[in-house]
Amino acid sequence: MEDREQRLQEFKSFLLKNPHIIQKVRKKESTWQELFEEWYLFGEDDKRWVNDAKDESGSSSTQWIKTIKNKLQSLDDDQIEQYVEQCKDALEMVSGLLSQFQSTQNKRNQGTTKNESYMTYWK
Repeated sequence: MEDREQRLQEFKSFLLKNPHIIQKVRKKESTWQELFEEWYLFGEDDKRWVNDAKDESGSSSTQWIKTIKNKLQSLDDDQIEQYVEQCKDALEMVSGLLSQFQSTQNKRNQGTTKNESYMTYWK
């Protein structure tokens, strides 16, 4: 029983090192049982795992995610705080402009009677 549990833990750590294999199951190209049996029979050093890793690392989405991850890791905490403050200021400015337009519109509508508003509609 311990040997089976140990093999299962080894397989899980192998999957963590090779996440592209997990994607095979999610895409329904293979089952966990099939992958485990292949891993158990052929081992971690088999060519099938290396070829899969090369195919996956060449995909554009994987490269894009790695690029974004590297950019986020290279950001300084002070830079992030500065960007957040700039966004906050910009949102406050837009909010102020919208409230000015709304108050101007409300003043314009309050000065007209019901008949005048209908007349402007039909002009």
